[in-house]
Amino acid sequence: MKAFKSILLVLAAAIAATSLAACGGDNEGGRPTGGNGSIVIKYYDGGYGREWADDLASRYKTIHPDADVTMEADLEILGTMTSALQSEDPDYDIFISHDITWQYYALEGYLANLDALYAKKLSDGRTFADALSPANREYSKFDAGEGEHYYKVNWTQGAGGLIYNVDMFEEYGWEVPETYDDLKNLCAQIVSEARPVKGGMGGQTVVPFTWTNENEYLWDYVVFEWWAQLAGTEKISQLLQYDKANNYTNGFESFNPDTNYKEFKQAYQYWYDLVAKNPNYSVSASNAQTKLAAQGQFLRGEAAMMPYSHWAYYELKKANGGDDIGFEVNLMETPLVKGTQRYNYLVGFGDSIVVSKYCHNMDLAIDFISFMAEPESLVSFTEKSQGAFSAFDYSVLPAEQLARLNSNPFVASVNKKLTTETNFNLYSNEPIAYLTSATVQPWLANKYHYVPAFAGKGTTDNPDDVFAEMYSTAKANWRSWLYNAGLV
Repeated sequence: MKAFKSILLVLAAAIAATSLAACGGDNEGGRPTGGNGSIVIKYYDGGYGREWADDLASRYKTIHPDADVTMEADLEILGTMTSALQSEDPDYDIFISHDITWQYYALEGYLANLDALYAKKLSDGRTFADALSPANREYSKFDAGEGEHYYKVNWTQGAGGLIYNVDMFEEYGWEVPETYDDLKNLCAQIVSEARPVKGGMGGQTVVPFTWTNENEYLWDYVVFEWWAQLAGTEKISQLLQYDKANNYTNGFESFNPDTNYKEFKQAYQYWYDLVAKNPNYSVSASNAQTKLAAQGQFLRGEAAMMPYSHWAYYELKKANGGDDIGFEVNLMETPLVKGTQRYNYLVGFGDSIVVSKYCHNMDLAIDFISFMAEPESLVSFTEKSQGAFSAFDYSVLPAEQLARLNSNPFVASVNKKLTTETNFNLYSNEPIAYLTSATVQPWLANKYHYVPAFAGKGTTDNPDDVFAEMYSTAKANWRSWLYNAGLV
């Protein structure tokens, strides 16, 4: 534990230095409201908008008129989080964001123990812990040196894959693909039919996909689900332990493309054969265009499908100037490459809510977070974000509230994936993973290969070379990674 803690001190110092360098150590004037009778919440300003936060605070204020709760959106939230959590008089009490390195903060003693929150009763008599799925509970516990305690709350659960233009599919009689072969045949059909883009430039025809180099990782949401279909979630969970039983000594074998990573390699091969080898199936600039450009192409009907996630509808409306996009869009169930079992990769599983150890009003913070699990809060969050689901159990909602949500076809398509498919995630609670997350999972160094493979038209970044390189890199560097994580 001493070596482990020393590594954390170095990491925390580096994070703090980066935060201060990026933000000047300034938080624009301190707490928007102050004193021990208030809490101030900073949340990530991206993908879900701000309406959900405004509504949440407003409804809480209606029930608790004496409560002083301020919610502040920030696109650069991670830049100030470390310095804020280090302060014994923090400007912010609660943080809600993706990519919070909460295990680091727990080990450094910056986070509040949330056991009391998980034991708190909701209005229907369930505990807060009962309102979360088992996975959400399991991965929120951590031993920071004093036994296992809760130090965070999962914020969202989600779904991703391919979104598609429902109106276009219906107009041209295209069938939503059930299998990978169906998807291949559909792409060939769309290209061969050469449907003119309505209102487009002369000669421009509809292609199957548009996407962007800015967000190439969105293809992961398709590839990861193919991986689960091929390997099953039990095998994936096992390899994410990185040889824990032997003190991680041979954890590099998790990346062996002939055994543990065989199915991940095959899943990438499916993408490679479909997209990289068929550049005419995508907008030609997909490997070098902005997200806004790709959104515009989908909105104008230049492409039938687009890799995306549960925040697609909100972002498409925003890209369209806030107006309705003008056609129905749904999230497709990922076509099957094997069997009949469908899996949903839980996009956003790592999004977190954490509370400063020096929170100005812990009772108020606990009550407010528990309010986020109440039925009306769940409905509001999904309606206001137009597709995102909180990390709580929606099955307890009354029928009329579920009907409200499913009245939006896109929301209904997300809900279908969440409730009818087997949900899984690629989160590992092993220190070799979370202390070196940018290195070991699931692509080494988070190096994606979709853009270069597409740019090379299926002649570069082929699956054999990509996965052999990852394996050799892991073997060569594994001991140093263990050392850097304080595990040897």
